Amino acid sequence: LNDNYHQSLIYRVIGNHYFGRGEDERARQYYERSLGRTDSVGYKSNAALVNNQLGRSALRGGQPVTARRHFEAAFTMGVEVENFFVQSESLYHLSLLEKMTGDNERALDLARRSVELVETLYADVDSSKLKGGYFSGVYERYQYYTHLLMRASVGQSNGDFALQAFRIAENGRARSLREGLSLAAREFLRDAPRD
Repeated sequence: LNDNYHQSLIYRVIGNHYFGRGEDERARQYYERSLGRTDSVGYKSNAALVNNQLGRSALRGGQPVTARRHFEAAFTMGVEVENFFVQSESLYHLSLLEKMTGDNERALDLARRSVELVETLYADVDSSKLKGGYFSGVYERYQYYTHLLMRASVGQSNGDFALQAFRIAENGRARSLREGLSLAAREFLRDAPRD
């Protein structure tokens, strides 16, 4: 494979491997290689995914300024190529960053936008297999958004944030349950005798 497109993908996958093992420096090296190849072919979706990972690595390494730069770059590229998955992930990580810096109001807004994009993706996807795989992996965003809403409801007299938190928590649980039941039904039908 001597083309930049495939090399950029391979370097990102290797970077993800090292990121998963907690070897951030090695992960960053492969992510940077991926970006170098990606830039030469203009594959912005890959560049956005890599920037999200670089942001996560920087965040884990205690470099919030670098993390913000990567998350914002990823979000911008996600908007340019209309990749809601990347946009949602970037907003989620930017929200975590805002919470760390103490801007809870901004963190809440970014978390809300991230969950709204997840909802948009869910509505637009017909594949139950994709729904089961991807959407079970973003349940943490619902939990996080619920947590922020509950924190915002403290000291609030009208209960709007608490009600929103309840709705978001129930939506997330209901979606997770629906996907679990759907997967179980497919497994049951696949393994059932033909008669």
